[in-house]
Amino acid sequence: MSFLVALALGIAGLAVAPLIAHLFRRGRVKEQPFPPAALVPKARSAARESRRLQDWLLFLVRAALILSLALLGATPLVQCSRLQLSRSGGASVALSLVVDDSLSMRARLGSGTTRFERARAGALELVKSARRGDALGVILAGRPARVLIPPTTDLDRVRQALSEIKPTDRSTDLAGAVQLARSLLAELPQRDKQLAVLSDFAADPPADGRPGVWAPLTDLGEPVLDCAVISAQRQSAHVEATVACNTSKAAEGRKLELLPGDPLVDDAPVGAPVGSAELAARGGVQTISIALPKSGDALGVRITGKDAIERDDAGSVSRESVGFVVGVVSDPARSSPSTGGRTLLEQALTALGEDISLRPLSVVPEDPAELSRLSALILDDPPGLGPEVREALTAWIARGKVAVAFLGRRVENVQLGSTLEPFAHGAVRWQPSAAQGLNPSSLSWLGPEAAALNVLAPKGRPLLEGADLPGTRVLGRWQDGAPFLFERDLERGLVLTFGLSASADDSDLPLRPAFLALLDHVLELARERSGPARSAPGTSWRFSASQQPQIRGPGGVLPAVETAQNAAERVFVPELAGRYSIKTVDGSQERAVTLDPQEISAEPKQNPAQAALPGGQKPNSGVDISAEVVWLALGLLALELGLRGARLASALRRRRDERVAAAAE
Repeated sequence: MSFLVALALGIAGLAVAPLIAHLFRRGRVKEQPFPPAALVPKARSAARESRRLQDWLLFLVRAALILSLALLGATPLVQCSRLQLSRSGGASVALSLVVDDSLSMRARLGSGTTRFERARAGALELVKSARRGDALGVILAGRPARVLIPPTTDLDRVRQALSEIKPTDRSTDLAGAVQLARSLLAELPQRDKQLAVLSDFAADPPADGRPGVWAPLTDLGEPVLDCAVISAQRQSAHVEATVACNTSKAAEGRKLELLPGDPLVDDAPVGAPVGSAELAARGGVQTISIALPKSGDALGVRITGKDAIERDDAGSVSRESVGFVVGVVSDPARSSPSTGGRTLLEQALTALGEDISLRPLSVVPEDPAELSRLSALILDDPPGLGPEVREALTAWIARGKVAVAFLGRRVENVQLGSTLEPFAHGAVRWQPSAAQGLNPSSLSWLGPEAAALNVLAPKGRPLLEGADLPGTRVLGRWQDGAPFLFERDLERGLVLTFGLSASADDSDLPLRPAFLALLDHVLELARERSGPARSAPGTSWRFSASQQPQIRGPGGVLPAVETAQNAAERVFVPELAGRYSIKTVDGSQERAVTLDPQEISAEPKQNPAQAALPGGQKPNSGVDISAEVVWLALGLLALELGLRGARLASALRRRRDERVAAAAE
């Protein structure tokens, strides 16, 4: 307590003044004995007792009034940790609150509360200090950044929205959240614009701009220890898990256990571990492999020990088929490089992303169960498709899948009873040709890689039929105008046909960067239709309403969100990592939601300079209860006046009664 506060509160000592005044007022004169009075019975004075009671009440009111004046004098001098808005000249304020709801905010601090709970409490304190006319908006910094409440003067609505938000397993998009908050502030009429960020800053710092960033809760940057299960997937006879730790100390003495139950499913029995492996005592990402038992199935993994975030210490084990599985039918004898090994098509697909799981196939499957495990199917110069294969393939594509065929010189070897449908119609002939390239302008959607295809040197080309059928779109042409690439919708699925094979014996197309760009385009189309088999928390899943999707995950039934563009679409946004089962009218599937390793390994980057308001102002942390104290003092003053008036009225009545009695005698 400072000297000024003690001096202001010293006014409370004046509360003894009414006591002294009352004691002096109640003094009695010295009584003189009157002998005949002994013959008269004693009578108590009711008026005297009533007056004494009123005197004590009046004394208490006067003492409380003095204490309230002392408190009013000390209020501007007392400081506390409660957050307050700072105002320029008392004008209204436009404030954007950026609240971080990412995974790192689940960390428990030394005080026992989590970062998210501390940030939400600070946001509610700022809302409480707002006044009529202030505009407040709330932006959530979990990836992708999104607006929870646009700027509004309805403070009750903002307070309710903040009370209902919960932490998620998303990664952090702090830069996007700050940019979004500034764009919302720019549209408001208030001159005093402020941007408060309640985050641990475990991400790339936001860009400089106006208004500047105010980070009032520096304790959110308190360092913690954490290890997390990023993902876990069954691979044949073992489980391969990815684990991330922010420091080597967080990984010391800890193991990864294999569990027969899913630890992320509420109220589900987990059971005793069926295998384990030691974590390497180092920070960063590490891959751990644990052998599966001969009997049973592993459904989850768990890191032993304790750390700051309990939620990410366990994870679900996704099945081997969960992933972006691409089936490849390619003859190694024709499409492999001269040095041997995998085909050029398989090597190109592997180079496009780690999330791609290749499934080399000798023939196109005719079993619907085997086809259902694939997200996309790519055929390299097939010799024809039989009736059973065509029927199974067409039904599979119609459920929203993508099938691609690179046609080459084997189109002439189609056997009797086989066709190239649905990729081409009728008999397809192979035409030997001289050096001829593609028309780059017809492939401009491909990007700069298409420019070099004008000097393509094919040894021949198939003469494709079916490019003029309804619903068919030509995406690329040869220089003479013949179709090179076209696509066709097959109910909810898509069929693409290329007029060259993926073999270096037919052309140098598979050796060019444009070949990778074409395959990447194919995979993007497949992801859009079949949905991501693996995705990060916060990724939108879109389904047709006719599919009647039902999704269940770690948090129970996943409800659809109200962001669909039309009534024929259903959008779901999983916030938690784990395994999700999806049921539609087309069947069942499983998807995995995995964590971002950067969210674990990134350390908080709290900048002490950010604890001040833009422009060098200091946040107002005073205890502003002066209005309440003033009303209390006015109430006490009114009560004292009422008591004094009652005493005066009582005295006047008593004197009147005495005069009436005297007149009657």
